[in-house]
Amino acid sequence: MKLENNGFEEHPFTDLSGPCLCTLITPDTVESCDGYYYEFENGTTAIGFILNKEGVMVAVDHSSIPSGSFPQNVIVFHSHLLTTFSGGSKDSLERLPVYLQKKCHEYELKEGKKASAAEASKWLADFLSLHPDSDDRLSLGVLIAGWDNELGPALYKVNGKGKLRQSPYLGAGCGSSGSGGLSYRVLGNLSLADATEVAKKALCLGVCYVPESEGCVSVFHVGCAGVTQVVFGDDIGEWQNHFFSKVPWQRKVLEDCMNMAKKNLRPRN
Repeated sequence: MKLENNGFEEHPFTDLSGPCLCTLITPDTVESCDGYYYEFENGTTAIGFILNKEGVMVAVDHSSIPSGSFPQNVIVFHSHLLTTFSGGSKDSLERLPVYLQKKCHEYELKEGKKASAAEASKWLADFLSLHPDSDDRLSLGVLIAGWDNELGPALYKVNGKGKLRQSPYLGAGCGSSGSGGLSYRVLGNLSLADATEVAKKALCLGVCYVPESEGCVSVFHVGCAGVTQVVFGDDIGEWQNHFFSKVPWQRKVLEDCMNMAKKNLRPRN
């Protein structure tokens, strides 16, 4: 389903193509922008942000899939809880979904309600603290996006060592720097259509010069009605070519930023 532009290009605060991407490049990975950490990781990219009280937007990079299929790096544990898995060892990617599904099921049987994103992220963080990912080089990153009737929207990230972070904007994977531009923009007053385009744009720009990109982007909205897929496997290269045909100078800016980042930035332990 293709979403209409709805005047997206006329919103100055949703333009992620400008200098905000350059500001991500710093001598080391420091905490900034209300808790967001800029760091470079491995694996397919996922980017998420909270859309005021309307829910959470999540964009994921994935390989081409048949129509009607679901990206393999996205798992919906219940109607209002979505997770994305980036990087990580084969062992972690096999056992973590099984563990979380079991915990969510046990919680619902005991409490009579669905687990929140806060609870799911804490279970995952505790598990990985005791059983860290077996290969640090693969830099496991899990985004947990959820909606709760009492708590509203929530977004968390857990890394391969069990470190838990909460922020209105988070990213995981090799192109996660694209989420840093979100911290410079006003997101709360966007419509769902505009927020969808922002999420897609942040991911497509974030994976411009990373070899791990799988070539397709899907976008999800997690809100009071549950998890809804709003972009279905659009071609990233096609989007990039269209975007850079309008602002060709941005291609050089992004390339310089990524080269400088690879040279100067160190992964956070």
